[in-house]
Amino acid sequence: MEHTATNLVRLLDQRNNVLSRVIEGPTDASTLTQRVSVSRSTIDRALSAFKEWELIVPDSDRIEPTLFARLVGKIYGDFETEVRSVAGHLPPDSSSWSAVDTRADAVRLVTTRIEFLEYARTASTKRTLVADLPYARSTVDRAVRELEQAGLIQRTATGYATTDIGEWITTRYRVTREAIEDVLAVRDLLHYLPTDEVFPPALFAGINIERAERTVPYHLLEGLREHLVTADRVSAVFPTLPTPQFLSVCHHRVVQHGMTLELITTPTLADTLTDEFPRLLTEMVAATAGSATTFTGTPPPFGLILSTTDAGLGGSILVYDDHQSVVGALHADSDAALAWIKNYYEHIHEQATEMPSGWLDTVTTKASDSSTLSTNLDYVGHEDEASDRYDYNFIYKN
Repeated sequence: MEHTATNLVRLLDQRNNVLSRVIEGPTDASTLTQRVSVSRSTIDRALSAFKEWELIVPDSDRIEPTLFARLVGKIYGDFETEVRSVAGHLPPDSSSWSAVDTRADAVRLVTTRIEFLEYARTASTKRTLVADLPYARSTVDRAVRELEQAGLIQRTATGYATTDIGEWITTRYRVTREAIEDVLAVRDLLHYLPTDEVFPPALFAGINIERAERTVPYHLLEGLREHLVTADRVSAVFPTLPTPQFLSVCHHRVVQHGMTLELITTPTLADTLTDEFPRLLTEMVAATAGSATTFTGTPPPFGLILSTTDAGLGGSILVYDDHQSVVGALHADSDAALAWIKNYYEHIHEQATEMPSGWLDTVTTKASDSSTLSTNLDYVGHEDEASDRYDYNFIYKN
């Protein structure tokens, strides 16, 4: 089956009762069979489909949901709630709803007949529906009858057309499908984000995706570079340094252009920066525009960066793989995405501890220690006037 949002919505329509139980927490097939009250063969088929769609964690002793599953489950669950609520206002004697206490048939009717609903947004006759849609006349007759009885379409002088409620439900389906498309587009990167974090689905509706395989090895992602080259202020939190170029570009911006840098790190990363880049740190602090903060708690396994420029605030999420290598970035392209990144960064900042006063003395001592400098990473810089960018060529000294 092709992995499209439409096909995933159809799967959720059929198996969301199983997936919702999986999302509630780690479980096993026997427990699922009992809790969902379906046959074991039905559970096995559902789990096979979930594996194909990467909705459950592979090679696990327990059945655990992926972050992808949590996100699409939330999107579809909201759609179900909305449709069921509207269904309560439809004709009470409608055969399409009468046998449904949970309103599950309301959702199923919408998802299975969505092509007819979308087509009926412009009044169409049955003859037109048969000619334009890939269904037999009997299927068209049945679909029109079900939708008309449910109050979602009505007969007009020019053909069948959606009612106000039918139009609203069709719009909500489109919004749901588009939201699932947004999450589906970033599914490969979701593997590396923690499943217990509350990432709202709306976050992924307003991002630009940048994958690291399109970047020259050890070079800064283009989207991150854009944060730095014109910023007046940069705030960032990283579990590990994405690349030495990040520090080099920050150094140039701080020393030459007065940019303010706030960097929240793990204690281990702070020690690494102190040992390997004392000269850069010393010069940034000496410029009185830089600051460094150490995150003392358990850091998130992803990075965040906020930049303030003349154009306003920008933000990105940096995604690391299991080996602490950057595999991609999600750049905010909406107010909702930017607000989430900003709020999460502020949450981390509240738990961070300012570097102790003795830290600068340690960095300064290491920077002046010739033996340290001769065995660690040194640099030379050049400005590329054509691109108005500054790069460091790093040289490992033996």
